[in-house]
Amino acid sequence: MVGPVGTFQTCFNMLKIFLGIGILATPETFKKIGLVGGVLGLIIIGLLNGYTMMLQIYAKIKLNKHVVSYSDLGEKVLGVSGRRIVDFCMVTSQVGFGIAYLLFVGNQIDQVVCFESNLTKCGQKNLYISVAGLFLMPVCWFRSMNYLAYVSIASNICLFLSCKFIILKSFNYFFSVCNH
Repeated sequence: MVGPVGTFQTCFNMLKIFLGIGILATPETFKKIGLVGGVLGLIIIGLLNGYTMMLQIYAKIKLNKHVVSYSDLGEKVLGVSGRRIVDFCMVTSQVGFGIAYLLFVGNQIDQVVCFESNLTKCGQKNLYISVAGLFLMPVCWFRSMNYLAYVSIASNICLFLSCKFIILKSFNYFFSVCNH
């Protein structure tokens, strides 16, 4: 498809972003740095994000030029070297995020398989990372986010069903403990 991403696709992609790895990793972060540190960290990160967004908007308005990407903004402000610096930083950060995501996915799948196999099939994290990488690499080559909307819908349904399953399992566990 050619053209802008529609509202429908954007909504499902944004839902997946907000309910994705961040919501899964946040409890572990709070566990490591504590409730006060976690809350303060979230507030600081939110303020920094808001500040940098405002800086980008201010720079675009001040330039009074057509800017459609971070690379364009870097080029308008610092010339060709600005574009290269921005592109390098974006590629570096995205590769880092991708590696962190694959490590997270591999670890989570390994834990589930280990638990479900009664500790007989543990330690296969590298295999799961490789399989996930082979599946996700072609997705990275999409030239439009339109195609990801359908994957996001399926993953949101799975996320909803897994939350429902976890809640039901928690209630069953709670009531079984109370009845004994």
